[in-house]
Amino acid sequence: MDAPLSPNHAFDFFIDEPVSGLAEVPNNQNRWIKWDVPLRGEIDEPMENPGFDDEEELDEFMDNEDVWTRMSNLEYRHEELVKKMVKVSDAEAVQVVSRLEEIETIVQQVESRVDTYLSGQMAVPGQDVIIGLNQHEQTLQTALHGAELQNQQLRTRVAEMGSRDGILMSYMLWMEEHLTVLEKRPPGPPSGTQ
Repeated sequence: MDAPLSPNHAFDFFIDEPVSGLAEVPNNQNRWIKWDVPLRGEIDEPMENPGFDDEEELDEFMDNEDVWTRMSNLEYRHEELVKKMVKVSDAEAVQVVSRLEEIETIVQQVESRVDTYLSGQMAVPGQDVIIGLNQHEQTLQTALHGAELQNQQLRTRVAEMGSRDGILMSYMLWMEEHLTVLEKRPPGPPSGTQ
């Protein structure tokens, strides 16, 4: 090592002792614990995680099968909601639009029969038919509004399910990462740094 020692690194992690000369640097602000002082217990003593006392608690906490089951259930429910939303929106929209087109043609036919008198008064044959058709059109528009509202509610549910899927997936990835770290950690305490 020909480069000057930097006071911000106390250990070279490829050897079992502190970097020579670094502890004696006058402006060492790091206040590192001396390398030969054990922190708790003996070096041969196994490390324990205070969060999990038993192996059973760890297994219970990391039950991947339960998480995968819940995830697949959420995916299935999400697919079913999407299918229902598509069926409801397509079927009701087609039905309402076709009925509105029928009403429009009938109204155009009735409007073509309107006779205008010179005095400005209109004589409309079948005025009761027009009133009935207008009421029917309002009923269909109300039904269309209800279908659109139900469609929006289903879209909201689908979005909520997607959000829950994302949260669950990120949690599962977090668990996998931590499990990988735990599996890669060698048994016993870290060598030489304590």
